[in-house]
Amino acid sequence: MYDINPYEQSELMGRVSKTLDLDALGVNLTQISDSLLSPAGIVDQFALSILLQAILIIGYLTLGILYNWASGTITSGPLVPFIEYFEIHLSNQATAQTLVRSVLGLVWELVARSMTVFLMFGVGNTVTQVLESVTLDSVKKFLTSEVLGEIMIFRFVSYTAFAITAFALIIPAFTALGLGMEETARSLVDPESMAEYLMENIHRFLEFNNLLV
Repeated sequence: MYDINPYEQSELMGRVSKTLDLDALGVNLTQISDSLLSPAGIVDQFALSILLQAILIIGYLTLGILYNWASGTITSGPLVPFIEYFEIHLSNQATAQTLVRSVLGLVWELVARSMTVFLMFGVGNTVTQVLESVTLDSVKKFLTSEVLGEIMIFRFVSYTAFAITAFALIIPAFTALGLGMEETARSLVDPESMAEYLMENIHRFLEFNNLLV
């Protein structure tokens, strides 16, 4: 596999930037490449992916434990229907499936990102640049950046709002178009299906954010 040295890497991105000149739009392609595709930048992306999945896994484990406690403790009263609703989301089976999906998604992402960087810059050059420019302190500084935290929170809130808004429009849109799919649309936005949709898209959201940070 051919290794691209740092000079060639810079030259390559310079040619791409000139070919796709988006400076007038406030878009710096070189910065995007350095952040998402460079050997050094990919380490920060790995760390971010692992952190996001760790947050999701810890959160789900915590909710699963609380659900098991509540379902075993509260067996009568007005809260029972509320607790039973979460069975399809927080039962041991549902929790295990979500956690396995998270781990698999993380592994696939890391493998895909690694292969992309290796193909672009070569294994030797990638390893060399990582060893020369990446330290534990630099990764820690990236993950604890206030700017990164604010960006991630804004994106999560926005993405959730977009998903809820989009689904809220499905039923009237189908009805207005006379597609005869109102029942299908309602099945998509009932509470259980909505919750399943949101959890599925949380994973997509995490992957999407990793491509943008």
